[in-house]
Amino acid sequence: MAANDKGIWRGVHTQTHPPVICDFNTPPADPKPGQRFGILDRPTGEWVAHPNGIAEWDGKHWIFTDPVGGMVVYNEAEKQAYRYDGKEWVE
Repeated sequence: MAANDKGIWRGVHTQTHPPVICDFNTPPADPKPGQRFGILDRPTGEWVAHPNGIAEWDGKHWIFTDPVGGMVVYNEAEKQAYRYDGKEWVE
């Protein structure tokens, strides 16, 4: 871990969650069961009530995890871990 990466972990009561594929505001048209997506701050469609949350497709419905302070998730597309600070996701 690089020295500058250690700062995101210092003092965090970590709640690590499974990774997300990428971030969107709009639900993808053809998700695969088990895929997880980060929801950006201006969601639309079925995601509208879950800004900054995580959406997982179970094959029929979206299952949402709303963020809480200290939550950590890895974004596979960006190859970066993010921590929710209570207001936004930060590196």
